Amino acid sequence: MKIKVPFAILMMLCFIAKSQDIHFTNNRFAPLQWSPAGFGSFEGNMRVGSLYRSQFSDFIAKPYETMVVYGDIPLDKGFRASDWTGVGIQIHNDMAGDLAVRNTGVTAGLTYHYTVGKNYKNVFSLGASYTMRNRSLDVSKAVFPESPVSGGGNDFNKLSEFNALTHNINGGLQWTSKIGKYSRFQTGVSLLNILNRSFTGITDNVEGRRWNVHAIYTAVTNNQKNIFDYGAFYSTLTGFSNLSLQFTGRRNLKPKVKDGWVVGAGVGYRLQDAMQLLALASYKQWNMSIAYDLTVSDAKTYNNSNGAIELALYKIFIFNARPDVKPVIFCPQL
Repeated sequence: MKIKVPFAILMMLCFIAKSQDIHFTNNRFAPLQWSPAGFGSFEGNMRVGSLYRSQFSDFIAKPYETMVVYGDIPLDKGFRASDWTGVGIQIHNDMAGDLAVRNTGVTAGLTYHYTVGKNYKNVFSLGASYTMRNRSLDVSKAVFPESPVSGGGNDFNKLSEFNALTHNINGGLQWTSKIGKYSRFQTGVSLLNILNRSFTGITDNVEGRRWNVHAIYTAVTNNQKNIFDYGAFYSTLTGFSNLSLQFTGRRNLKPKVKDGWVVGAGVGYRLQDAMQLLALASYKQWNMSIAYDLTVSDAKTYNNSNGAIELALYKIFIFNARPDVKPVIFCPQL
């Protein structure tokens, strides 16, 4: 039986309204996406990174694909000598499957890092960011069992011309505490899409406010040979929520060599959704990650348990300042 045009239009619009919010398995490789309090929260002069995620490849002809590219720097500017400010920018692109719903956006933000306590071992971070997001629909790239809207017509033109824009602000708080010589604990909370704006277009589509909460404990043992991370990540968006618990272990292959190879692996579980498998490596300030979601919910019947795969990479640059050496004038008589 052929699909009627009104039904196809309705299903398309429903999909636009319910298009998923961007989320990742390894949130530590997408710090600016997770919280505005993460700008400039690292040791170095500049951080540049990217993360790619693909999911539902066994379920639909065109998988959900998401990519973010970001960069941020810490500035030696603060109200006190021990404080600093982080600024950065992120570009994201999200293609939502067979229906070709594309979300493209730019986020720019600023974080103030306030040191607390003796030897500045504790840092309180307060951040805010601004996001401009465009949502569009490319019918020519959509996949249908039949072609219910092909051949033009008023409905087809409306779908083809769908293009919506929205602006929003985000805020976040973060607390980082150094424990002992190398270990540390971090926790934070952020609220994204504070203005709860709607996209303008064929139909109203509210972005929805999203809360993110996380806690990470990093334990460094055995003279820096072993590094263990225990993490919990919780988010909620318009009635939907998920909680991920993760554990990773890394091994410093040559602790006495600065910025040498560190390799590791980990597991996680997103409640009532998926098991998470992670592989990690770092070398000379390059940090790499591969994450795979193994679906354990009822959705495994449709995707053969192949949930998603993520590839992530970021680099921290350290620029050594040239020493300010005063010129020496030698006396020709000596």
